[in-house]
Amino acid sequence: MIVLTVTYNDPGISWGPAVHFLELWNEAAQLGNDLEIVGYAPSWTGKRPIVEPKFDLRIVKVPNIGAIRQLVWDFVIALHILRIRPDVVYIRSSAFHLFSLAALAVVSTPVALEINGSARHDNISSGSGRLRRKIVELGESLLLKRASVVFSVTERLREYCSSVNPRALHIHVDNGVAREFFAAKRDSRPGVRFIYVGTFTPWDGAEKIVDIARRRPDLSFLMVGDGGRKGELERQAPDNIEFRGWVDYARLPEEYAQCNAGIVLYEVERHRHTSLSSLKTREYLAAGLPIFSTRVQGQEFIEEEGYGLLSSGDLERDIQTFVERHSQYRRALAAAAPDLFNRHSWASVASTTVRCLKQIVGRQPAERREHRIST
Repeated sequence: MIVLTVTYNDPGISWGPAVHFLELWNEAAQLGNDLEIVGYAPSWTGKRPIVEPKFDLRIVKVPNIGAIRQLVWDFVIALHILRIRPDVVYIRSSAFHLFSLAALAVVSTPVALEINGSARHDNISSGSGRLRRKIVELGESLLLKRASVVFSVTERLREYCSSVNPRALHIHVDNGVAREFFAAKRDSRPGVRFIYVGTFTPWDGAEKIVDIARRRPDLSFLMVGDGGRKGELERQAPDNIEFRGWVDYARLPEEYAQCNAGIVLYEVERHRHTSLSSLKTREYLAAGLPIFSTRVQGQEFIEEEGYGLLSSGDLERDIQTFVERHSQYRRALAAAAPDLFNRHSWASVASTTVRCLKQIVGRQPAERREHRIST
């Protein structure tokens, strides 16, 4: 089976989309010789992929102009879809797909679609203009209707996608975690030291962490990442916060090993109408870190399974409760370690993904499966 897998994100940038794309297909490449994976990714940074690819990954340079780079990349992908004719095209949903949709209208290749968020709510949250929102929402709807199988990272998204295209095979697959995070050393120092990993966006609540640190000088915080509002927050931060800056993805397990709790305070309003499958939350769990987060859809399991605490708004009161129960959360995570790997590793996600792809390809006429990709 030949899989053409496409991402619209630069794999040289250390953030969720690059991790998802590279780790998923690295694990899939190890599942058997009957699987041929060819990946296409854009690059506007010129950086090497943050994870060394173990599959055939073809990176194409695109202009670093925010307003047009996805349009250019989508046009490139449309040409490759017409040229290659794989057994299945796997697309991670992004902002613009109008050219690739036109190419997919010409060929009968099955389409697998990965949905990580609602285009409508993401654009509203980011303040996009009305015209852009309409174009993005139309593209998402048309791509959903073209898909034979849809992989949604939350149950809420799966329900939405099923309502748009009830004929497709709909699968809920959580974000996963690389094997290295499960093998990270566990911090044994006294006290509570939190880690935050991210890009310092308003919806990840980084400024709220600074406020908590100011109110709780007895706690310490490690902030890992770059971009967004980092510079401003670093200037405002008290002495019990350390800013590490940008860190290679391969070094993240070492950063987790220096802490014994994870924190991410997602914006509640952004997730009021949809849920999330937080990659950083699952990395915290894999590293054995109890989690302090906000009560948004998709994070409920943290409290339900005894891995941490979700705040309903009173951060000062809730952080104290978390500190008091910290040892209890750590014991629960240690006992659940084997189950966490089975449920949240990229190995598990890849196995489910490939099984479903083979299922939809198996429905195609035999002659559709005789094509091979030219190099």
